[in-house]
Order: sequence, then C-alpha cells, then structure tokens
Amino acid sequence: MNETASRGTGFTGPDREEGARIQIIQMITKHDVKPTLDEVKCPHETRRTSGTKSTNFSSQLSLQITFAFLASEESNSSIQNGGKYMTRYERAAQLWSILALAAKNRQILTYDIVAKLSGVPRPAIGGFLEPIQTFCMKKNLPPLTILVVSEDTGLPSPGFIAAADIPRTQQTVFAYDWLGFGAPAPDNIESVCTG
Repeated sequence: MNETASRGTGFTGPDREEGARIQIIQMITKHDVKPTLDEVKCPHETRRTSGTKSTNFSSQLSLQITFAFLASEESNSSIQNGGKYMTRYERAAQLWSILALAAKNRQILTYDIVAKLSGVPRPAIGGFLEPIQTFCMKKNLPPLTILVVSEDTGLPSPGFIAAADIPRTQQTVFAYDWLGFGAPAPDNIESVCTG
C-alpha cells in the first residue's frame, strides 16, 4: 500500500473509516497501487446503529472495498476462480444462462441466490450484470437483469437503468423466448458492450 493510505485520512470514528474507504477506492481505480484483498480488509469492529437495526460497519466497509477492488478495470479483466481466470464477459455469459432459465420459469432471483448459483461474491454481482444490461439495451432485448432484485426492497439495484415500470417489464422478460435467442458468447457480449 502506498504511504498516503498508511498515514490516515484525518477523520475520526466512522468518518475515518469512510475517508479510508474513499481513499482506498481512489487508489484502486487510479491503479496507483494494487493492494491484495488482505490489505484492504478493515480490522476495526466499529458498529453503526440505524433505528433498531445494528450493522457491522467494518464488514460493510470490507465488502465495499472488496467490491471496488473487484470492479476496478484491472480486476474486471480477470478474476481468479480455482486457478482459472474468468473475464468479466465470461462471468456475464455465465449469469446470462442463470437469468434465461429464471425467465423461462417465471422466477425472480435475489442477489444472494445469484451469488450462490454462480459462486460470485454478492457485492460483485452488479458489476457482472452491467454487461448483460448493456447488451440487452443495445440489442433491443427486454432487460434480462430486471429479474435480479434486492432481498430488502424486491427491486433491482440503483444501477439498473433499463426500465422504469419494473412489474410490467418483468412480465415482458418472462414472455420473451430466451432459449430460442440462445446464450451469447462472452466475446459477443464484449463486442456489443464496447462497440
């Protein structure tokens, strides 16, 4: 890690952790450093209470930083999976098949279910759904990613921008012949998304 991160952020308490999170994310996204996942885990056990729900802020911070590490441009190009590296677009193709089967069966999936089915850490799911959303939008297909929703709200994450009327659009996704369309190859997803 570079010297700036080790000196601290000038904040205290939860603000210190938020400042550290922002600083680490900036370093990761600028590629000034390439910390290991062990280096970005937060050792603090500070708890933040909102209403009656107490959450471990340290765990949330670790997840956010881990997601930033995974979502950085360098990490998006490959993620280690049992010694084999999968590109962002290979993961998107993997998730496509899960979503197409869910659509055929008229099922809504939570982020946790997708994480368990795919082996992708839950905080990283959105980064791998984005190429599918872009592919569907550019190919004028119903937005397949609308089938993945938050456990808390029952809605797609704020990164979902392909439709405003969620229930109606989900019905459109269910009605589309995804099996007839077939699963796009990872390089096809990449070329549509980057072209």
